[in-house]
Amino acid sequence: ESPQRIAVFPSPRWQDALAVLQTNGINCDVASQDIIDWMEECEKEQPFRILTAAHDLVGGEFLGKVKKPLKLARKIYDFCPDTVDQGFGEVGELALDLKKSGKFFFWWD
Repeated sequence: ESPQRIAVFPSPRWQDALAVLQTNGINCDVASQDIIDWMEECEKEQPFRILTAAHDLVGGEFLGKVKKPLKLARKIYDFCPDTVDQGFGEVGELALDLKKSGKFFFWWD
């Protein structure tokens, strides 16, 4: 429906990209800084790289085997309920996908 855009950010920090894009879930009371803070906390236990980002979504892949996938799936559900409610259907299914694919995708609509 709308033209797709690709942006290159002159920074090695994914936080800068999310800040510039103002990635948010405002309809779920999730501001851009909330997303950055949550992801920084997650990155301490489970390093990742961002592969896609826009004003209302962010996706990427973990840089190693997902540790404690069920615990991470529960955290993801608390952070972005649409991942389960409009996606996997159950937290356990999200956990299985995290273990298998090592990828994540969050969106707020």
